[in-house]
Amino acid sequence: MDVSAKFQVKDEEGNAVLIDGKPEWKEVSGTYNFGDTLDEAVDMFGADVVFSNFVANGKVAIQGIMRAKMKAGLTQEAIQTFLSGYKLGMVVERTQVDPLEAVKAAFATWSPEKKMEYLKQLGVDIA
Repeated sequence: MDVSAKFQVKDEEGNAVLIDGKPEWKEVSGTYNFGDTLDEAVDMFGADVVFSNFVANGKVAIQGIMRAKMKAGLTQEAIQTFLSGYKLGMVVERTQVDPLEAVKAAFATWSPEKKMEYLKQLGVDIA
């Protein structure tokens, strides 16, 4: 299977190297034999390796789903309910963001100073 990897070139200070105003990218490609089927992959690498890579990639997918649902204002309980019925590989419908719930979820994590500033911006008079 063809595999490629690329990265953005940065200088010593960590700033993007620009060429004609656009970031410079470096890329390399090669081939790697993963096997053509699940059984072949297990024969080549062992069941433990195949399973551990499945779990690692599954965690990344689940974390992305959780972040999207949390940003949309879903509660911990609602997210867990979703995950309890989800199977890896299923297409996830986009969660409609409820602005009120999203603000409530964010507000709960803010410092008292940030909460006061936000309330002032809303015109709430706190005496």
